[in-house]
Amino acid sequence: FVVKIKTPTGYLRCSGPELTAFDLMRYMKQVGGVARAKEVLEELGEKLDASVLERLGRSEVQMSCVQRLGWLLDRLGFYGATKMLANAVVGRRLKSVLLDPSLPRVSSGGRRPNIWNVVNNCELEMEE
Repeated sequence: FVVKIKTPTGYLRCSGPELTAFDLMRYMKQVGGVARAKEVLEELGEKLDASVLERLGRSEVQMSCVQRLGWLLDRLGFYGATKMLANAVVGRRLKSVLLDPSLPRVSSGGRRPNIWNVVNNCELEMEE
């Protein structure tokens, strides 16, 4: 999940796009919140390899990261990536998770998409 990038002075080992996407979910507070993570995913989404996402999703310890990432990628329209990522959650009993864990649950309960079981507790602008 780490890639080598050639530089003038040699090779640099960096997080691949898929690992970066999971890190955005894992370290959401440190990257500036869910809105900032969404902005980065908008740019990163086209570089994601669906099979690598699925492997990472199956190995992810924090299932809430898989759920949030799948939910956001779905909303951003990266259905090819989420179709494979969904294989990592099929058959699991997923706990309901808040999209933004730093905010309280909204009184209406938010909307829970069937597979990701994410409660949308914040306002995110999605481009149509």
